[in-house]
Amino acid sequence: MNSRKNILVILAIIICSLIFLCVCMGNNGEDPHIGTVNINSQPSGATIILNAECTNHNTPYTLDLEEGEYSFNLSLYIYDLPPETTLSVKGGESYTIDFELDSALHYGILEVSSNPPGVEIVINCHNTGFLTPGMVLIPVGTHQVWVHRDGFQDSEPQEVTILENDTLELSFSVENPRKKVLLEDFTNVSCNPCGDVDPYLESLERNYDGELIIISYHVSWPSPTDPMFLNAPSENNARVSFYNVLNAPNVFIDGELILENVDDTANLVPSVEEKLALPAQIALWGEVLGDSALNLTAFSEVDYQGKLYVALLEKQRSFENPPGSNGLTEFKHIIRRFLPNHQGTEVNLTPGEENLHFSYVLPADLTLQDIIFVAFLQDETSKEIVQVQSINP
Repeated sequence: MNSRKNILVILAIIICSLIFLCVCMGNNGEDPHIGTVNINSQPSGATIILNAECTNHNTPYTLDLEEGEYSFNLSLYIYDLPPETTLSVKGGESYTIDFELDSALHYGILEVSSNPPGVEIVINCHNTGFLTPGMVLIPVGTHQVWVHRDGFQDSEPQEVTILENDTLELSFSVENPRKKVLLEDFTNVSCNPCGDVDPYLESLERNYDGELIIISYHVSWPSPTDPMFLNAPSENNARVSFYNVLNAPNVFIDGELILENVDDTANLVPSVEEKLALPAQIALWGEVLGDSALNLTAFSEVDYQGKLYVALLEKQRSFENPPGSNGLTEFKHIIRRFLPNHQGTEVNLTPGEENLHFSYVLPADLTLQDIIFVAFLQDETSKEIVQVQSINP
């Protein structure tokens, strides 16, 4: 189950990051206090479990981690859990962990129902691919089971111990929208303070795995030849005008300006925590249909009038040499399109579900594996963003 790390742990990580931020960055903008861990499995597609917490990542995958001690495990449907692997991660180092998964030989059966029906059955962090109401095989032993519905808080897990040929019945309720937070970053390849802030935001995103969503807009100054700006000038300029951005870096969290310079990084964690603590009354989720269509669903418990923005992002772009003066060579969450355009879509939600359909043109230099969609609801006057969701093709 996806859960936020203990706030004390987060604050400790952030404080460490702040202490070293300005003095420890290499010339290429890479943080020497981050190590990379490549996790592979045979077969692939297993869900990664980090320090006994579920992640949103499946093998093969590379984790960027702060220095420290970590435990790793994997979960895959109808496979036995492998022995846990521990590793001491050092900054600037790269590691590889290869797991061999064994098919379970002895099973019982779970009959799982839910309110509402049609939600995904999860066993030991791994989405089985089966929906409620349904029957699933489960290896003999003790397991954590819950159900997942995009845009909603996961149900409380139930621990089950099953014997061979046993049949157990479980029932769940999934009704509460899950609050997520949008961070909008205004940057430029030759904005030197951005060279410190942008890697810091990546660290922040890691600590709020799945709960903090980032969009990066590249402004036209100080370098008007910023490649990310030139790939989407109208989209970037539209958000600059919307917020009246006058300098970079600027960071907005759920529509509120939080950071205007490097010294403001201390304000980010309290702001994210404050926004996540707000009650959610709207849920968003969606489905990408091939390379030309996106279906989006909004569930609301209240009447809501505002704008729905749907952004098509390039996940990551890398350069052999820095394209600007701030030394960065890796850029993420890059705006490429708004659907249908940067003006957004007027919505008037009433209690219940509403379906919206969007067509899009995939940028010629990208594939479906290169993109992700981000949908968010925003009030045009107050700028408040009440909900956001990311949708992977």
